[in-house]
Amino acid sequence: MASSLAKGFGAPLAAIAGSAQAISKFEELSSTRVHSSPPSLAAIAAGERALIINTGQGDNLRSRLWKLVRRFRDHLRQAGLSAFGGLFPVQTLKPIPEVEVGQLHDRLTSLGIKTVLHRARNGLDIRLSFLITTLHSPEDIDRGVDALQRACALARRQFPRRESIIVDYPLSGTVPV
Repeated sequence: MASSLAKGFGAPLAAIAGSAQAISKFEELSSTRVHSSPPSLAAIAAGERALIINTGQGDNLRSRLWKLVRRFRDHLRQAGLSAFGGLFPVQTLKPIPEVEVGQLHDRLTSLGIKTVLHRARNGLDIRLSFLITTLHSPEDIDRGVDALQRACALARRQFPRRESIIVDYPLSGTVPV
């Protein structure tokens, strides 16, 4: 079994565990040692610290994070919005009719809410994600969703109405814009 410590522990490390036979087979077949650098001392120290914290507080921190994500999703639902991500702390808003995502991101930033703008897996659509951590408070979550509602209302009022345009590309056929 291989696992990364990067997301959950904030340390840029990965570990592999298994039987002696499985590890030997991995070492024999893998080119990891050829294509990877050893971890830095800072990364190792960060990993050690994260594991110590996990031993003492991990269950409480995961429970706190789970409750914050639940609160975020519940408040979104009450606002008539929803997100991809289940109970994972990266919550990506589902498309909101008549709201341009870049404009929404800018409005949230102006309201003091930091979000992440990124491409969807299809590489075409733009998505907006909230990253929830144990450093957030329940009040932070409430403030974030309230700001999202205000930003959506403003964006809907200024959403540019445009007709669907069809562009003919000689090599790829007709593509709606």
